[in-house]
Amino acid sequence: MNEVCRLLEPLGERSLTAGELPVSIGGAGAGIVIPGAAADEVIAHLGAQDGRLFLQFTGPPATTTWLHPGMRLSLAQATLLLSTEQPPVLVIQHDLDNRTLPPDIEVPPASDETADGSVPVERIAFVPSAQPTDSGAATKRSRWPAAAALLTLAMVAIAAFVLSSRAIGLKLSIEPRDAQIAFAGSSFHPRIAGRYWLLPGDYVLQVTRAGFRPLNRPLVLNDSAVTDLSFKLVPTPNPVLLAALPAGAIVYWDGRVASNPAVLEAGRHQLRIEAPRYEPFESPVDVTGGIATQVVTPKLLPHWAAVKVLSEPDGARVLVDGVDRGHTPLQLELDAGLRNMVLSAPASKDWRGSVLVHAGEAQTVGPVRLSAPDAQLFVVSTPTGADVSVGGQYRGRTPVQVKLAPGLAYEVAVQRAGFAPVTRQADLRSVPSARVEVRLTALLGEISVQGEPADARVFVDGADVGAAGQAFKLPAAATQIEIRKAGYDAFKTTLTPKPEYPQLLNFKLAAAGTSGQPVLPKGLKSSVGLELKLMPVGEFEMGSNRREPGRRSNELQRKVALKRPFYLGATEITNGQFRRFREAHSSGVFRSKTLDLDNQPVVDITWNDAVEFCNWLSAQEGLPPAYVKADAGWKLSVPVTAGYRLPTEAEWEFAARYDGAAATLRYPWGSGLPIPPNSGNFADAAARFTLDSVLDNYNDGYAASVAPGKFAPNVLGLYDMGGNVAEWVNDFYSAAPPDSDATLQDPLGPDQGKEHVVRGSSYRSASITELRLSYRDSAAEGRVDLGFRVARYANR
Repeated sequence: MNEVCRLLEPLGERSLTAGELPVSIGGAGAGIVIPGAAADEVIAHLGAQDGRLFLQFTGPPATTTWLHPGMRLSLAQATLLLSTEQPPVLVIQHDLDNRTLPPDIEVPPASDETADGSVPVERIAFVPSAQPTDSGAATKRSRWPAAAALLTLAMVAIAAFVLSSRAIGLKLSIEPRDAQIAFAGSSFHPRIAGRYWLLPGDYVLQVTRAGFRPLNRPLVLNDSAVTDLSFKLVPTPNPVLLAALPAGAIVYWDGRVASNPAVLEAGRHQLRIEAPRYEPFESPVDVTGGIATQVVTPKLLPHWAAVKVLSEPDGARVLVDGVDRGHTPLQLELDAGLRNMVLSAPASKDWRGSVLVHAGEAQTVGPVRLSAPDAQLFVVSTPTGADVSVGGQYRGRTPVQVKLAPGLAYEVAVQRAGFAPVTRQADLRSVPSARVEVRLTALLGEISVQGEPADARVFVDGADVGAAGQAFKLPAAATQIEIRKAGYDAFKTTLTPKPEYPQLLNFKLAAAGTSGQPVLPKGLKSSVGLELKLMPVGEFEMGSNRREPGRRSNELQRKVALKRPFYLGATEITNGQFRRFREAHSSGVFRSKTLDLDNQPVVDITWNDAVEFCNWLSAQEGLPPAYVKADAGWKLSVPVTAGYRLPTEAEWEFAARYDGAAATLRYPWGSGLPIPPNSGNFADAAARFTLDSVLDNYNDGYAASVAPGKFAPNVLGLYDMGGNVAEWVNDFYSAAPPDSDATLQDPLGPDQGKEHVVRGSSYRSASITELRLSYRDSAAEGRVDLGFRVARYANR
């Protein structure tokens, strides 16, 4: 049956259901006993109608009163209080002390309608249950043990507590529900009808449970205190153990290195794991808190794969990135990326190849069929420095050693400018090596040098060959002729003598300081097929204005004058050109995109690598080297020769920012934003899946580096001065301000430093800062987006 109300009286607490109503209120024998009523006297009946409680008084006169929440009324020596809860609690207080009682309620006369407008309650004919006979009562009393007196005393004490204190009922909602609750400052706080009853005063609520932080909350209980309170305990930190971690793993919780297990507060935490040969692992983890250890098993993805290497015959030694890994057949675990592999065996030619390893994807290399070793061909010439072609393919300059497939005969062509070409046969069909020696016959052309002053001296390729006014027999090759005399500006020119046509060179030297610049070719072409452009000279201001958007503090402004004519490579050096110098070089891959095609710009090289290429290229073309050994590296020779070198930082910035009249450009495409279409190879929408930051509204169609020349050149005919790959330049890096405001002439940068300057943006650049032509960076090692272009002075 449904509960109508809860009855709270000094003798305890009980529930009243609709089936138990009406119930009598009066002296001994009534359903609700109150003091001050005679035995068997019924003062009123408690009933309910439509969910509302009422009192029907026995009279005379007989009246009915509705009970309202919060109502207090007196009956005999008792006070009735009705709570505001649902279902309500009817509290019966026995007024046994001498305190002033509230006045009796004034019972309104009976009428057809009560004062609040509700329908009156019909009088209930209450028939009391049969009372036991005196002999039966005596029998019951005879059954009570002596402890009944103690129970009565306890009930009287509870009643006295409730009545004397006018106790305040405190309702608590605690999570978790099985927490232990205590009140500091109270030794007696009965829980009745879901509430703790305490005297008014100050207390400390104490809540404890294993695995949670204790709760200590001060309470001030008075008539205005909030009596319905809710609390949620906070779990204590608990150990979190990461299971199955690989050796050498480093654990980060919320960005900080941590031990394993780590003790963490309850809640969500960010986990990161870095382990050798595994992909970085990141994941949020919800920590439960408490005393138990929480076990988390992260699933790390391997950054390696199983690679099986086979050869015919077996037993070949396998080197991976220069490290001996064993003999075939061989099962390896290789890190992801482009791996260089060499297979070698006695009496066999080494096999060289590259293996692109994808993490977690097993693969097999081979079986590689090892062939007979290369035959060796030695070619020497007198004079040296002649170009050698074998089977129609250029193979270097004499003296040179060439590796060739065995068992064949080859045609060897040797030629040098100014000499008659020579062709020889090299038969390697039955021998492992052969030697070809050639003596070249000079082809001479006649050049007569005539002019004023007549006693000026003639220099051929820097060597004094005599006074003017005579004819010179010179090799039929491009020859630099210079005519000098003290007090006059020197005259320089380059001629190619022709055996069949004598030539006349007329000159007239101008007084020192009065001649103009010599006429120089607008372009040159190197032996590796690289085109160089003659750059203009002049003055400009390096660096950027402090108000320029994206400016960095290392872009200090300084005045520079470039007076010595120089050439600059129209394009960046490619892998194919660099491998003419260093055959085994690999530029690798970047996030699954290859950087190693012959026509892509060479990357992943150091500054020293670039400098050594420049010296090698100078040697190929008979030019003096621009760099000399210094400690463990290289430095620019002083005075600087006409050999190939890296451009100085001033030369690079001047050429990049030149707009046809002055060096003032801000970006490769102009001086404003947005970026026009096809302006260069930058970090664009095509690289969205390989780069963290891209230009959302720009798409050049390439996710990594691209062959030079895909985009339009600048006004000087230079390609990719912005984008594609950044470039090493000659200067040591420094962010120090200039020593003075004086104009710097042909500056070469600081004399020393730990890093070198890097200029230009790349296919990884997406910020305004990097896209500007004034942007300057530095590096000590190579990068996957860092290459170079070459420069050289136009004269010695």
